[in-house]
Amino acid sequence: MMYKLFSFLWKYWLYIFIPVFICDCSLSYNTDIHAKQRITGRYFLYHWTDGADIYYLHKGIWDMSPGGVFEGTIQEIGWNKDWIVVKAERLCGIDPSGWYVLDVKRGRVKAPITYENLAKNTNWTSIKCVPVSEAYKSLGVFKYFH
Repeated sequence: MMYKLFSFLWKYWLYIFIPVFICDCSLSYNTDIHAKQRITGRYFLYHWTDGADIYYLHKGIWDMSPGGVFEGTIQEIGWNKDWIVVKAERLCGIDPSGWYVLDVKRGRVKAPITYENLAKNTNWTSIKCVPVSEAYKSLGVFKYFH
């Protein structure tokens, strides 16, 4: 009797244990920790709620680089189809925090920019920057989970 059970388990172990493993992982996964919303193009705003509300901007849904595109947490954000403007606090203490601009089409970051220079550029003056928590809420109810 034990031999038949062992033989059955050995023969079909993939069909038994893989679904159990997948179900266990999906049930224990906390999706509130990193929900994301599409900003524009291939850029997503990630919201981490692990103890504090932290926001990062990442390129693509699978990009998990530390600190995202701006290598820091986002404090304020505004965007249109061509530009994303953020006030970011850099993760590394030696890197300057402040205003950064991302060219969406080219994927290039212009940084750091003073508020005065930000106000002078005609491409960026029409972009209204708001606190990142407000911007995240304004993106709608659909969340993309990683």
